[in-house]
Amino acid sequence: MTMKKRPRKRRFGERWWSGLWIKALESFGWETRLRRGKNYALNGHVLKINVEPGIITALVQGTRPDPYQVEIHLHVIPLKEWRRIVYIMAQRASFTAKLLAGEMPQNIEKAFEQARAPLLPREEKDFVASCSCPDHVNPCKHIAAVHYIAADEFDHDPFMIFKLRGMSKENLLEALRERRGGGRFGAQEKSGQTALPADPELFWRTGPRLYEFWVSIQPPEVETAVLKRLGKPRFWREAATFEKIMSDVYRKTTEKALELAAHEPAEEEED
Repeated sequence: MTMKKRPRKRRFGERWWSGLWIKALESFGWETRLRRGKNYALNGHVLKINVEPGIITALVQGTRPDPYQVEIHLHVIPLKEWRRIVYIMAQRASFTAKLLAGEMPQNIEKAFEQARAPLLPREEKDFVASCSCPDHVNPCKHIAAVHYIAADEFDHDPFMIFKLRGMSKENLLEALRERRGGGRFGAQEKSGQTALPADPELFWRTGPRLYEFWVSIQPPEVETAVLKRLGKPRFWREAATFEKIMSDVYRKTTEKALELAAHEPAEEEED
């Protein structure tokens, strides 16, 4: 991704997950270097940045005409450990709901800690960075600037962090869906569900355990989760914004459902 060279007027690490990235860097004792790098980032010296599994590459404009090439390497979490992480994530419905809606769940780090594979760097040695500039101190201000711009990218797309650690957004969401659904094939048999009766009379009978059925109406953990996940349909041709219209519909539907759920019907008088 190429970036226009322009001053930035906001701070880096605005979201909690990118803030943890900045906090980790600041814990390594790089205060002076980070301060100079932050100024470079704020003033648009990072011309291009790309995040791939295990590596961040960037071009940073310094005092010389040609920009410097920066590489930051970070350990990729092995696939075996990712399977364990996905399994732990899938146990929390809120994690899955938020991720499928394109949002980063709060306390997602705990899933990685439980799998003994931290999501964010914890020690200086976790990074292996290089820059083509003549400064032999690591991190130089150019590397530090890329760290801040990386946090900026994580702000806009939290899945970039997962990609850096070796798991693409598409593969992560597919793995979560499969895990939550019990697998693509044979899910019904494995879950122990009983097949529905073919006889129409038996089908429409309530059965003796109807009294055990209950419903709890609660606001969704993630607002407009389906809308955020699926996006605008291809058939939409109206000038009005599809997301705004449907968000209003979702909101009003939720409000009405909660209103009806809160209404207690009057008790019937005994004869």
